[in-house]
Amino acid sequence: MRNLIPLATISGLALLCTATPTSAGPISFQTLLTGDARSDGHDGLKVMVSVLGDANDPTITKWTVDLIMDDTYPSARLDKFGFNLVSPANQYSVLDISPTYTAGTHDQLQGYGGGNVKFLLTLDDPNGSANDATNITSLTFALKKSTAFALTDFLNAPGVCSNELGCNQMAVHIVGLNEGAGGIASGDYGNVAPVPEPASMVLLGSGAIAAALARRRRKV
Repeated sequence: MRNLIPLATISGLALLCTATPTSAGPISFQTLLTGDARSDGHDGLKVMVSVLGDANDPTITKWTVDLIMDDTYPSARLDKFGFNLVSPANQYSVLDISPTYTAGTHDQLQGYGGGNVKFLLTLDDPNGSANDATNITSLTFALKKSTAFALTDFLNAPGVCSNELGCNQMAVHIVGLNEGAGGIASGDYGNVAPVPEPASMVLLGSGAIAAALARRRRKV
């Protein structure tokens, strides 16, 4: 029997082959902070940090910090978020913070290993605030850099180190856990990856179509 290629497949292949490669898309990644690693810390802390570059302005990244532990700690609240990027701190500025948090530099993250360790940048919940980020309400903000963001700004960021928690590029102090206690979730920019370039998508798409055609021929 003669092998026939569907018209939709031919059209899709034509579109892929005529795509014009351009520069890589904006930075886009998620990473999970977990804990508490301290011997007397709470288990099951989970915080998802998402960073998305602005397609129209490479000097802007948009951050979302989500508490995702409503099944274990339904009353958890985000007290403070500390993170490191490549120095110096004065090349970054924090914009459009929601809900109400105070941005600072080199502030100590409360309870982090009990030592005098400090992150390059922190966002701090004002004491007594009723508008904390929770399992329902995320902390969001924009970070502006004096030059365009690069993956190395994240990957080459130093870790803040303590004997109890190890070295981490990011950490969150969480309050409202069992019996009102607090805890620390921490981690690194381990999943940083750029959006695939159109040229890469051409290769991936062509490969997928070729595999589909091969399967079709075997069935005929």
